[in-house]
Amino acid sequence: MKALGWGAKIIDRLSADLKTEFPDMKGLSVRNLKYMRSFAEAYPDFSLIVQQPFAQLESIANHNFIFVQTLSAQIPWSHHQLLLDKVKDQDERLFYINKFSLQIML
Repeated sequence: MKALGWGAKIIDRLSADLKTEFPDMKGLSVRNLKYMRSFAEAYPDFSLIVQQPFAQLESIANHNFIFVQTLSAQIPWSHHQLLLDKVKDQDERLFYINKFSLQIML
């Protein structure tokens, strides 16, 4: 890659390599990888977005457990893409994520 120069279609190449390595996996397009990069930049504190198995389990009667997702994990990927395109302010983006999550619970 160094011979190609910095940033010379790295995501394009990564997409092609991933599709070759994982031919049955969806979501490895150049466009989607760019959204993934934007998502990681928009939410640098991964504790807000990654599901932590032990922290996400809530105990209920008879030692049964339910899985609790973080707010951002409840939002469909297409909604995150829309938010990344339309809302540049992180606090405003979190406002919409909270609003969407409340609608799911109701």
